Amino acid sequence: MGHHATEGDLGGRDTLQAVTTTLADTLREHPMPDERGRAPEPYFELAELVRYEHMRTFLRSPEFSEAMQKLEAYDQQRQRADFTLSDINGKKWTLSRLRGKVVILNFWATWCPPCRKETHRGQ
Repeated sequence: MGHHATEGDLGGRDTLQAVTTTLADTLREHPMPDERGRAPEPYFELAELVRYEHMRTFLRSPEFSEAMQKLEAYDQQRQRADFTLSDINGKKWTLSRLRGKVVILNFWATWCPPCRKETHRGQ
């Protein structure tokens, strides 16, 4: 998915709404055809702004509707995600048992130089 300003960035909510409106107007004036049976990326950019940044748009198109539906499906898949991992002390943690709590995961690998550097800090 794309990278765009967020509400906390310089300019704030008004700037983000202006970006949303400009993108929607552009897609309304110059619709983009499906790419291999999938809505083009700009429709997903707009859908992310509407769904996750709570911006408003009046664009109604099959491509925008498809992008919104895909984001909903992705969110539902993430809600069902569950796995069990062991921490560095060997204690097992299951994601579903932590529902409602803030969870920060830091994945690293021994072949990753920045990861190795991070694990050796403070030793």
